Amino acid sequence: MMVRVMTKELEEKARKELNEDHRRDDYVQELKVWMKTNYEREIIGDMWLLNYLRGCKFDRERTKDKLQKFYAAKSTMTLLFDNRDPFSTNIQDVIRSGILLPLYSEDKEIILVRWANCDTSKVTLLNVVKVGLMLLEMFMHECRTCMIVGHYVIIDCSGLPFSFITQVSPSLIKNIVYVLFRTYPTRIKGIFVINCFALTQIFYNIFKPFLQKKIISRIHFYSSNNFNEISKHVPLSVFPREYGGDSGSISNIVDNVKNSLEQRRRWYLKDRH
Repeated sequence: MMVRVMTKELEEKARKELNEDHRRDDYVQELKVWMKTNYEREIIGDMWLLNYLRGCKFDRERTKDKLQKFYAAKSTMTLLFDNRDPFSTNIQDVIRSGILLPLYSEDKEIILVRWANCDTSKVTLLNVVKVGLMLLEMFMHECRTCMIVGHYVIIDCSGLPFSFITQVSPSLIKNIVYVLFRTYPTRIKGIFVINCFALTQIFYNIFKPFLQKKIISRIHFYSSNNFNEISKHVPLSVFPREYGGDSGSISNIVDNVKNSLEQRRRWYLKDRH
């Protein structure tokens, strides 16, 4: 995981965009007391709570509401949160497929979603989402800047499996969207969907009714690798070598993801919430 330096520029960005000020440590302690009262079994780190505060622009009541929804979801939406052993076959299959590749720049958190090597006999959409949430939680627990810079999602639809449609149900979509946007403090700045084709529109039409208008307004579709347009938002240098970038090969990034999750196995197993 990349460790981004907390610069004066980022501190100013947090102040202007997230209402962060010198009282942030006091607010974290306030939340810890509240958490201890309401969730005695929970082991919560300061960074986790700080990132929730940042994602809620330091509205403490909104933060508490989102945390309550998060822990309720952990208990009720068990398909998304159970069986998160990084060494399990289901999780390893997702990791090795290279579907989820975290990318980094000095001022952005980026996830590249690519389906080119997705073997649907081994990889399910549910497990892809599960690994994605595991990565998100890793950053929230350990990264000081991820919520300040915001999240950009690049979805490469090349090889998108048609069989995934059979795995999609309204209840699953509703739960995925609810968890991502109602229980985590995500700050989606842009979603860029490249190499689109007919199936892409079908998937989008299934998800669209469950998405907020703000998120819909930030989704952009391209029929090819339109990097000229994407480069206005995300520097091309952050992409893997196979995409013309400077971030090493896809296989190296996959190895980094694999090592990062495996090194935190004890936490994922202990994290029963």
